[in-house]
Amino acid sequence: MDSFISKFFRQSSHYALGELLIFAAGFISFPILTRALTLSDYGVMSVYSATLWIFMAFSRAGLSEASVRFFPEYGSKDDPVRRATFFSSLFTGTVGIVIPLVLVILLFGEKLFTLLFDKPMPYLHLLLAGQILANTLYTRTQSFWRAEQRSRDYTLALVISRYFILLISLAFLFFVSKTLISFFVGTLIAELLIALFLVILFFREAKPSLKLFSGPLFRECLQFGLPLVGYELGYLALKSADRYILQFMLGAESVGIFSVASNMAHYTKELICVPLLFALMPIYLQIWHEKGKEETIKFVSLVANYAVLLVLPIFFCFVLLRHELITILASDKYAPAAQLLPWIVAGTMISSLLAIYGAGLYIAKKTRTISLYVVASVGVDIALNFILIHYFGMLGSCYAHLIVYSLLACAIYYSAAKTLPLRIQPKTIGVAILASAAMLGTGYLYPDIHGFVGLVFKAVVCCGIYGLMVFGTHRQIREPLVALAAARLSRLKIKATQAN
Repeated sequence: MDSFISKFFRQSSHYALGELLIFAAGFISFPILTRALTLSDYGVMSVYSATLWIFMAFSRAGLSEASVRFFPEYGSKDDPVRRATFFSSLFTGTVGIVIPLVLVILLFGEKLFTLLFDKPMPYLHLLLAGQILANTLYTRTQSFWRAEQRSRDYTLALVISRYFILLISLAFLFFVSKTLISFFVGTLIAELLIALFLVILFFREAKPSLKLFSGPLFRECLQFGLPLVGYELGYLALKSADRYILQFMLGAESVGIFSVASNMAHYTKELICVPLLFALMPIYLQIWHEKGKEETIKFVSLVANYAVLLVLPIFFCFVLLRHELITILASDKYAPAAQLLPWIVAGTMISSLLAIYGAGLYIAKKTRTISLYVVASVGVDIALNFILIHYFGMLGSCYAHLIVYSLLACAIYYSAAKTLPLRIQPKTIGVAILASAAMLGTGYLYPDIHGFVGLVFKAVVCCGIYGLMVFGTHRQIREPLVALAAARLSRLKIKATQAN
């Protein structure tokens, strides 16, 4: 079990570094694009990006998660034919899905964009078709690396790709033509080059063959993956429905304030929680396949205990620093968002742990159940937003956010526990609450802060107090981290000895 925990921490650190560097790329591009593009161009880009995201949900067809789910059953190097059949079936099937979708966009995409923008938008449909092709092939090759637990290769490709796309797209924007179309063309060229490189690399490594395509295997993967299209679209609706209802009931200003708090919560989720959960699924599926149910329960339960120790301080840190976070990172005009932040963060943290409390459904291949719960949650979310916004204003939408994600978590956990019941230790909850109280006490005694550096320093001090208390009082946290550090130090010593 210790080896799997060490692997989990190691792979999580790779994904976390990748997310941090991708986040930095966003910081670079955002001020450049907001200055180089007109307000109209920025609006077109937003609608185009949302359209791309929707079509990508269909082109992916949930096969990225299927790649991870079925790899332990088919990907063993001890059976090269079965392994090649797995890669050949998923890649060939992906091409068989994306090509018809690209053709549909080429035939009808121009009319779609004319309808969306109420005027002709030439070339956008061509760009959309190209990006869907490039992104689908990129996603498929990357999903194989994630399934193989090649977290370092996955992260390296992700970061290099993101910065290469940024470089080429901005070069086209500033040196070819300062238009949105030029920016999109640069983006497409970069994405096609990256996809071509990764596909060539995939063929050299996996050696897929059309002759090895297995219809039954691909149908099984589709049965697992297609319901996740509903999950993706439902999740998008959960993220956006509140904004439309706020716009309808309270106006655009309330949407802006709510969006600042919501985006801050989602950035935190992407930077901190997603890397941990991204590493989780391939490992627990490997344990299930190799060690059985009981060992899988032990591993996922241990990670669930880690998650409790992670999300509680995040929530209390936002409670403590909510005013400073909003006024320093956004501006004083968004100050009302501070009262929304803790509620939104609480709901977002609950939603981010789906890979943990829903593990049993993924193992049992019951993705349809997950999708049904998410789609049903959309209806509940819309109803609660209308009711609670009427009585509580913007806070009502935050309450709805928290209630819906809490109900969704309970429903998914109850269904998943039939296959994989989790065990949260009371000691973990006690340590998390005690350490959080110490963190809050430190924060309230801390002098007033000014500026971004002061905010970062206060957050580091408060989180450091929390971390030290958890490390000192919780053996199950301390021992794997010490073992991981010792193993890393040992490898460095070996490398230094070999170098000498």
